[in-house]
Amino acid sequence: MSGGTDPFDPSDPAADSLWARGGDDTFSWHFTPAQTGTYEVWEWHSGWTSRTSAAPHQITHAGGTTNVAVNQKNDAGKWNSLGVYQFTAGQHYRVTVTSVADNSSTCADAVKFTHIGTGNLPPVATIDVITKTAILPGDEISFMGSGSDEGSVEAYEWRSDIDGLLSNQDVFRTTSLSPGTHTIFFRVRDEQNAWSNPATALVVVQDCSSPVAIMPIGDSITMGYGQISDPDLMTGYRAILHQQLVSRGYNIDFVGNRAEGRLVLPPFDINHQGIGGISAAFIASNVYNWLVENPAEIVLLHIGTNAFTTSPLGVEAILNAIDQYEVENSRDVIVILAQIINRKPYHPDTTLFNDNLQAMAEARIVGGDKIVIVDQESALNYSTDMWDKLHPNNLGYAKMPAPWIDELIGLLPTCSVFEPTIFTTPSEQATVGAEYTYQAAALGNPAPTYSLFSAPTGMTIDSITGAISWVPAAGDEGVHTITVRANSAAGVFDQSFKMNVGTVAVTITRDNYDPDTSSTGVWLVSGGTDPFEPGDPAADSLWARGGDDTFSWYFTAAQTGM
Repeated sequence: MSGGTDPFDPSDPAADSLWARGGDDTFSWHFTPAQTGTYEVWEWHSGWTSRTSAAPHQITHAGGTTNVAVNQKNDAGKWNSLGVYQFTAGQHYRVTVTSVADNSSTCADAVKFTHIGTGNLPPVATIDVITKTAILPGDEISFMGSGSDEGSVEAYEWRSDIDGLLSNQDVFRTTSLSPGTHTIFFRVRDEQNAWSNPATALVVVQDCSSPVAIMPIGDSITMGYGQISDPDLMTGYRAILHQQLVSRGYNIDFVGNRAEGRLVLPPFDINHQGIGGISAAFIASNVYNWLVENPAEIVLLHIGTNAFTTSPLGVEAILNAIDQYEVENSRDVIVILAQIINRKPYHPDTTLFNDNLQAMAEARIVGGDKIVIVDQESALNYSTDMWDKLHPNNLGYAKMPAPWIDELIGLLPTCSVFEPTIFTTPSEQATVGAEYTYQAAALGNPAPTYSLFSAPTGMTIDSITGAISWVPAAGDEGVHTITVRANSAAGVFDQSFKMNVGTVAVTITRDNYDPDTSSTGVWLVSGGTDPFEPGDPAADSLWARGGDDTFSWYFTAAQTGM
């Protein structure tokens, strides 16, 4: 409640207004007009010394979404115009004010819609069909659009942000789109020379000379935390997504400086940019450098669970940083932006965040930002698909690839022939006397075969499956350079890595109460099968439950190294 002067409804001595600060508080007024026409939208705020000079108001209307900043330091206790807009009878619209994230105060009091007249409503443009939206250079692509108006549609215009004017027809075909990611704008004009707001779509023109780099970005949900806590087995939605895209024949490369899921079979591309516990603000501060380190053409962005607010401003800061990267590095990045999963139990504020996220993204899309919105919130059943209040279980993670795929298939070119690329990550450590295995896997059409171009004596590889096996012997200690080759009629790909072979490992076991162990809490002898030291009939292991019992093994290295 505000103590500000001159709140709306001055004839009511109990009239008051509201205030907030913090950057993510929102207040909305909802409007469903009874009559189609032109309206002037007004705002009323009360007076206070701390009022902000730029209160962000977002107005939805028949033509889209408009953002207006109001100086609430001035003109208190009166109607202040937010502009003139078109509204359609029976449709739902809203005005939303968001508090400013500083020491100022933002006021919410009253909004007024004044009908000016019926006038001429601008037409509405619709892109009906683009066949298809991801093509190879020189391929034919067809466009079909239409317009609706209370009068008649007299003219059409198709434009590309790369190639400029494409056509003045409602339907046309072309084979001359330049390579790159095009934002296509389509608009129509009515008989009174009023142009519609543009409808937009993305079209990708790309050859098959290299895989499409995809960077999954997010927090522990992207990392895959949940029922599986072992980093070598943790995948979340990423493994199924990669495997399904590969099975459809797409030439892709997951990129990022994180790599969970190394031991998962069948193997998948484990690189990503999901970091547990991070917020949108953390990504906004780092995404530019991540993209410099691992350039991506498509970003899968699922963020907003941590440091939760209903405001999309943190995500908008990420999009601004990606835009900066695009401009300064002359690259295009498509952001597939997720309306995030909800929580258990369901919370309406997550849905409000997703609604605000969509409104923010749609306003940027109209301006040409290369964003695609996916609905991850509706993908899960929150009574059966959650492991805890924030993270999906394995069943929930298995449902998340579908919304990504629905959009990705329209952005990835279909390549009948492309060179092989090994996408798996090897372990670079082996021990004398212990079997070393590595399941190499590659994309390629036709499917490649595998060989060892360089390897230590005794190492073998299955030419069809890519399975590598080796048992280092005494004398094999040290560093070995290994090169795995994937070969097909389309080309050759070599993956080289250095392997360090160590001597017999130091084993520390709890059996016989090894002095290099310690514990806290309650640990009991387990009746589990196959404890360590199978030659000792008295060998056993321990077990505990409760969440705070710990067991430690202590190691003092005799030699510096890996």
